[in-house]
Formats: sequence, structure tokens, C-alpha cells
Amino acid sequence: MAEVGVQTEAGLALKSSRRKRWVAGGIAVIVVLGVAAAVALKATNAGAAEIPATDVYKVTTGTQVTSISTTGTVASSSESNLAFQNVGGMIKTLNVDVGTHVKAGQVLATLDDSSIQAQIESAQANVAVQQGNLLQAQAKLSLAKEGPTAQTVQVAQAGVKAAQTALANAQKAYKDALANYNDRTAQQQQLVAAQNAVNQAKAALDTAQQNQQAAIQAAQNNLTAAQTKLATDQQNLQTDQAQYGNITLEQVQKEYQAYEDALSHYQAWQNGAFGGANPYQQSLQVAQQVYQSDSQGYYKLQGDETAVKADEAAVTQAQQALTQAQSSVSTVQSQYDAAVKALQAAQQAYDDRTQQQTAVDQAANAVKQAQAQVQSAQAQLQQVQHPQDPGNIQAAQAGVTTAQAGVQTAQAQVKQLQVQDGYTVLRAPEDGVITAKNVAVGDVVQPGQAVFTMNVNKRQVYVAVSEAQLQSVSVGDPITMTISALPGQTFTGKVLEIDPTPIDGSAGITEYRVKAALDNAQPDVVKPGMSGNVVIHTNLKHAGVMIPAMSLQNVDGYYGVYELRQNGTKSIDSGAAAAAAGVPPVPQSELDKIDQNMPKGVYFQPVQVGYQGNTQVQITAGLREGDKILLGASRFTVEPDGTVLSNDD
Repeated sequence: MAEVGVQTEAGLALKSSRRKRWVAGGIAVIVVLGVAAAVALKATNAGAAEIPATDVYKVTTGTQVTSISTTGTVASSSESNLAFQNVGGMIKTLNVDVGTHVKAGQVLATLDDSSIQAQIESAQANVAVQQGNLLQAQAKLSLAKEGPTAQTVQVAQAGVKAAQTALANAQKAYKDALANYNDRTAQQQQLVAAQNAVNQAKAALDTAQQNQQAAIQAAQNNLTAAQTKLATDQQNLQTDQAQYGNITLEQVQKEYQAYEDALSHYQAWQNGAFGGANPYQQSLQVAQQVYQSDSQGYYKLQGDETAVKADEAAVTQAQQALTQAQSSVSTVQSQYDAAVKALQAAQQAYDDRTQQQTAVDQAANAVKQAQAQVQSAQAQLQQVQHPQDPGNIQAAQAGVTTAQAGVQTAQAQVKQLQVQDGYTVLRAPEDGVITAKNVAVGDVVQPGQAVFTMNVNKRQVYVAVSEAQLQSVSVGDPITMTISALPGQTFTGKVLEIDPTPIDGSAGITEYRVKAALDNAQPDVVKPGMSGNVVIHTNLKHAGVMIPAMSLQNVDGYYGVYELRQNGTKSIDSGAAAAAAGVPPVPQSELDKIDQNMPKGVYFQPVQVGYQGNTQVQITAGLREGDKILLGASRFTVEPDGTVLSNDD
């Protein structure tokens, strides 16, 4: 199996640091500047380390776009199954049928997304709640720094208004979710339609069973009659062939010409006023007799052959009619079984209220949160009249940070749901022809279950991706391929199909097969069996705080970075504020053990890791833009007496 890896950002190997002799310097490879610098550290009497600027990284925000590199093998064109990826549900619409020519991007089918829409409304209401929290936190910070002003009062009033708006939106979302839960009209109609289909199929089955024997007997009689007539006409043909032999049209035409020549000689003698008997009379009679006999035989044989061919066609038609009569019940039985299965699926969809109940519960929780937020905003408005103690500025700043994280999390939830809603629309990944329709409106399908089968008349390539990378691949993602046997050429295409069945890859890694179509691969150039390097451009973007991969450390199972701080511990680093922001909890005793082995001004900061790559890592919590951290594993140690030594010494 081909080895599969992420092109720009692949798996990350985390370093584990020692506890007693802590490494605190930086590898002399600077990712941002792309230069190398020797690490020169100085020990001071106070035990503090002078860390070169080249070993310090200032945290920034950015975006990383990923793609997946693997190898693939070219194959001839074949049919591809089209399925909803990542989500399942009830089929709402089917817009094409067998034989339809479709264009890339054309909407083929949709799922019922009413539950997801209700969740989106609830999540959007939560965004408004979190934005209200942020306004309140910003007002509180402003109040702590400046004291009550007209502007802070205005901000607090805006916070109350935003909270009230969020509450109204949450109440509307709850009302919509409840109405969707109570409205069973669509499901009831689908259930009734499925039951009617079963009744009709059962009636057709009963009728087919009653009429089958008579239809079979009639078809058998027709077949016997056709076979008898065929045997008779075949015997006539054989008899005439024995009598006339193998007479051809060319032979008849030549004999006719011989007759015409004999007649011409005979008439010329007669018209020449010669005396005596005409010497051409006998040859004329022979030529005429031969022509008339063979002409009659030729057309008799042609009639016999035509009759035999007609009889053979009649026998074939009678056999088909008999086969159809014999299989009529089985065909109707299959239709009845399919109708029963569709009824069971409709009944299951009618009985299963899980998604609707979840949407109602989430909307109800959003209302409670919005109500609490209104109360909090009103209390905040009252508090702006009383200045905060200057000592609370740090706590107020932490509150702003936490609120910002809450807004980002809520917005990410909305985006995630919107992406999920996009999965309920099935589009054609390429131009092609629909060759099979595997479901009906009202059917419940699972993710990856074939809805349509489509034929794409293009060269195709099969690749394998790992289980960890599968979630990044979608139907329609562009690909590029290079083939060693065809240097200098790059072929492009799109992902057609993702097989949901896992396969065993190399080194015991679970992999999945992905099929893509090549747009610009000429069949006489790109041959089946050719292999090459394939890049799947997933266009998956990772935004936010990004740090060099070498800065991420694993200390006794805790992921974090070595951070330079000038003013002590920040409030986000531990406690309730850190937990609310998403920082993984680390016992204070563990932090103390780690920090006691560090130079002055350097602390271990736990972080929440998002996307991990070869060169960069996304940090979702624990760091902010502007923080300063050390690059890589260190090359100096702190002795028990506090002396800092360079490992280069």
C-alpha cells in the first residue's frame, strides 16, 4: 500500500523533556527567518539565562492550507457511486434519473436538513449571547481602568440590549425547534405514501400470482406453434435445396443473358430469309428451359429462407414472452419487498425523534443561557456606577480574553453546523451520465451509502489515504498527478468517490480508497497501470495562533511551550479563566515541579493543540498573539544550585 502523508503539514513528533536537568534553550534553526545561528548562553550569579533573540519566537496569528500527498495507480474509466459524505438522513429530493446527463456541480439530491437548520438558529443565538458577554467584559475592563464614564455606561447599556436581542433570538429558535418537533405532517405523509405503495404492490402481486399460470400456458402454446411452423419451413427449405442446389443470383443473371443471346441469334436467322430449319431453335429452347428452371428455384429458395428467418424471430419472441410470464411473479415480488422495506424505513424515521429532541433541548438551553445573560448584563449596568478596584484590572483583562474565546467558539460552532448542512446537498463531482438510482424520496440513508451511480468517461486514479486524513478529503477536491514515466507533465482532476470501507495499509495503518478522475489525461498517453505521485488539495484552512512545531513540548504527558514572561504569571494560564478558555488542566503541583527547574523568567505554559504539522502547530488555547516562547528543545540546563549552564560548554 502506498505511503500517505500530508504535504504541507503532516504528523508531529513531540519531544519529551527531562525533569531534573531541564533543557531550556533553542535549536539554532529559525523557521521564520530561515537562517541558523549558534546558541550562546551566559550564566549569571543570579541563575538567570541570557537567551539570544534568535532563539525566541513571537507568537503570531495566521492561516495554514493543507493538502495530502500520496501515490496512485491509473485505471480505465468506470462507474462511481455518488453518496452523501459525513451525514445521513432522509432523502428530501431526487433531481435526476437514470440516463440523465449531468454537469459538474449540478445538485442531484438533498437530505432533510430541518433539524440542522434548527441547530444553526440555536448556535447563532449563542453567538449573540457570547458577543453580549464580550461587550460586558470589555465594559468591565474599561470601567476598571478608567472608572465610570458616559462611554462605559453606553457600552453596558448596549450589552443589555444585545443580551435582550440574543434572548429574543433564542426564544424564537426554541419556538421553531418545538414547532418542528410537533409538526409530523411531512413524516406522516411519507408514512402514508409508503403504506399505499405496499398496498398497491400487494394487489399487483396477488393479481400476478392469479394470472401467472394462464399466462405461462398461453405463452407455451404460442412457443409450440412457432417452433412447429419453424420446423415445417426448415424442412421445405431443405427439400428445395436438395432439388435446386445452391443457386445464386449471379448464376440466374448469367443464364438469363445466355437466353437473350440465343434468342437474338434465333431472331436474326428468322429475319434473314434463310431457307430451311432455324439452326438456333434447339439452343434457344435449352437456354430458355435452364433459365426458367433456375430462376424459379432461386426465388423459391429465397422465399423459404425468408420464412425460416421470420419463424426464428417468432420463436425468440415466444421464448421471451414465456420467460417474462414465468418471472412476472418474481419481479412483482421484488417490487413488493422493496415497498415493504421502504415502509419500514419510513416508520423508523417517523418513530425516531432523536434529532428533533436534541434540537429542542439545545434551543431550550440556549434560552436559559440567554436569560442568565440578560440578568448578568443588567447587573453589569448597575455596577458601572461603582468604579472597580484598580487591583481587578488583571481579572477584567482575563474576562475579556475568556469572552473572546467564547465568541470564537460559538462562531466556530455555527460554521461547523453550516458546513454540516452543506453536506446535505449532493452534487455531481464531474460531468457524466447517471446509470443507476439506488434510493427513493423518503428513504433513510447512511453516510457513504450509494444514492446514484454515475459513469465518467475519463481516466481515473486510485489512491489510499489514512484514517486520520480521511476527514480532510471531500468529493470534488482538486488533485494533481505526476507520473515518472511521463516527465514534465502534470495531470489535474477531482475526487469522484470515497469508499467508506476501511482497508489494511502498510505498517498496520487503516486506510481508505479514494477514486479521482483525471481531466487532461489522453488515453493514448496515460495508460492503465501507470503509477505516480498524487496531491489531493483539500483546501482545509487552519486559522488562529500558529507556532513552529519545534516549540511544542511534551513534559510528563502535558503539552505546552516554554514561555518568556516579564511580569509574572498571567491569569489565563491556570484556574477557572484558563479552563473556560480551553487550556488543558494541569495540577498546580505539577506546574510548580516543572517551573522550579527553569531559569528565571521562563515558565511552562500548557496549551490546547489543534492542527499539527511538520513545520507549524495550531494552538487553540493557552497562547495569545504577541506572547514570546522559546524555539525547539533546549541546550542548557539548570543545576540544583540554580546555576545555568550551556550544554555547548
